[in-house]
Amino acid sequence: MTKSKKIRRTKLDYIEALSQKRDMALERVVMLWEKGEDGEEMNNALDILAIAHTAATFDHVGGPHKW
Repeated sequence: MTKSKKIRRTKLDYIEALSQKRDMALERVVMLWEKGEDGEEMNNALDILAIAHTAATFDHVGGPHKW
């Protein structure tokens, strides 16, 4: 595998990993919503979803950001 293909594959793997984290966070929010949970646990799940979505979107659009 050439170096450019390896770099591109690594970037795609990174974006895919962020997308998977976002999907898992969304599943957690849906699970809590269906259970009727309210309060701190739901707020934490929504915070995690917001962070995961932001990271996945920024990295997909413009490359990884150094936070």
